[in-house]
Amino acid sequence: MPFQFIEYGIAQISAIIFHENEKNDSIHQVRCLKEMMRMESNYPVEAFYETLGVPFGMENGAIQQSAQLLNKRILSFEASVDSV
Repeated sequence: MPFQFIEYGIAQISAIIFHENEKNDSIHQVRCLKEMMRMESNYPVEAFYETLGVPFGMENGAIQQSAQLLNKRILSFEASVDSV
């Protein structure tokens, strides 16, 4: 498997969790995003993710957390479609 597919997966999992955090506290997440953007490129990648408050990689339950968030969104969407 090419490494970029793993990298894309990590980014997508983190984006799902970031989006959910942003929905719950958008002001805090915007501040985190601004702080991350001010970081210099000599920081390790993990530091960027930590600044955003999302897990880096596929450990620590990140996959399970993102799957639960997606499932919650799908169920919410299905409920709203059914009510129309």
